[in-house]
Amino acid sequence: MRKLIALSLAITASPAAAMDDLQAIMLANSLGSMIASETLCGLSYDQAAISRYIATNVPPERMDFASQLQVQTMGIELQLQNLSASARTAHCAAITQSARQAGFIE
Repeated sequence: MRKLIALSLAITASPAAAMDDLQAIMLANSLGSMIASETLCGLSYDQAAISRYIATNVPPERMDFASQLQVQTMGIELQLQNLSASARTAHCAAITQSARQAGFIE
């Protein structure tokens, strides 16, 4: 019986843990996209706002977030090198909107 209870706890705990990992990756991807786009889009972010955003949205126990963010940022920087003019315009319009919403720019 104890083994069955332990197994059911492990199974029910796993989706929550996986969701936390997925959320962290999605946040690293979104933030990495904004950071990678800063120069391309001619923006200048408030550095203190970035720190506040991370403090507010990333739990302190997510020690892997910084490395996830770095990988995402570097990968997106490579992708951004080959944008057409229209793709760049659309991308930067979306990034500017998101950066303003996050408080990185006014």
